[in-house]
Amino acid sequence: MSDIIVTIVIMLAVFLPMGYMMMKRKNGKSAEIKEMMASDGLTPGLVTELNNLTLAMDRNYTYAYKLESQHHTVEKIQLSDVASCEVIKGYEHGVAHAMDVQLLTAVSIVFKMKDKSQHSWVVFDNKKDEQIGSDLLDAQDFVHKLKNHIS
Repeated sequence: MSDIIVTIVIMLAVFLPMGYMMMKRKNGKSAEIKEMMASDGLTPGLVTELNNLTLAMDRNYTYAYKLESQHHTVEKIQLSDVASCEVIKGYEHGVAHAMDVQLLTAVSIVFKMKDKSQHSWVVFDNKKDEQIGSDLLDAQDFVHKLKNHIS
C-alpha cells in the first residue's frame, strides 16, 4: 500500500511541473498576440498556436495576425484585401528500401491578394524545425476557417 502512495507522489512531483510549464508557455504566446490585437482596437477571435508561431483572427474577421516566437516578428494582413489563401506543402522525393518516399520539407500559408501580390507565412521548414507535429493540420484548419470569411 505504501509503495502505491510513494509511486503516486513521485509521478505527481514529476508530471505536475511539466504540465504547468507547458500550459504557461502556450498561454504566454496566446496572451501576447491577444494583447497586440487589443492594442490595435480589435477583439481576439480565433487563436491557433503552432510550434514556432501563433496565428490569429479578430472576432470581426477583418485582420489575420502571425506572431513568430523565435524572432518576435508580427505580420498583419487585412482580410478584405485577400482574394484567396491556401496551404502549400513542399516535398522531397527519394528512394528508401526500393520504395519511392516523399518527405515533407515545408508548409506555408499563401495569401493571394486582390492586387495580384502574394504573402507567404512559413509554418514549417525542415531546415529549422525538427518535426511538424500537428502544425500541418492546424494550419489547414486555420485556412479553412479563414476562407469562410474572405470576401
